[in-house]
Amino acid sequence: MRVLVLGAGKMTVSLLKGLRSSQNLSEWMIYSPSGTSAQKLASDVGAKFVPDLSQVKNPDWILVGCK
Repeated sequence: MRVLVLGAGKMTVSLLKGLRSSQNLSEWMIYSPSGTSAQKLASDVGAKFVPDLSQVKNPDWILVGCK
């Protein structure tokens, strides 16, 4: 399942680190405006870092992980 995660703050980090033990996150894509936190989180959980939203085509779900 292709999931786009918008934001990589504390809440999102907690959710994805918990999910990685039971879910394959290799098709998940993580985006943050600065890119720094998304790139680190993607590396930590085995997801893909997306530097630009124009690269994302038709995700199955969008998870809004920001305030």
